[in-house]
Amino acid sequence: MNSSETVPVIRTQSGKLISYEADRDLLLVESENGGSCIVIDLSNDKVTIQAQGDIDLNSNQKIRLSAKEGVEIRTEGEAHLVAEGETIIRGKMVRIN
Repeated sequence: MNSSETVPVIRTQSGKLISYEADRDLLLVESENGGSCIVIDLSNDKVTIQAQGDIDLNSNQKIRLSAKEGVEIRTEGEAHLVAEGETIIRGKMVRIN
């Protein structure tokens, strides 16, 4: 598909939007004010989720995060790791502070 092709856009009555930007090869799901969105960058194999509010991941089983190059978690506020069972931290080297 090239950038000159017209791609249909789905817009709800409340303003939520699903669209494809052919020139940047992006698939977008956006809120009515543009503050929250899911962007699938098909050219760079990247997915971005952005929210004005909270992002919740819930499962009745496990949630796994894995990456070949690393996993980064950053916050400007507090961070909490809470487990009802045993907490295991493993690594070639583990540094605290």
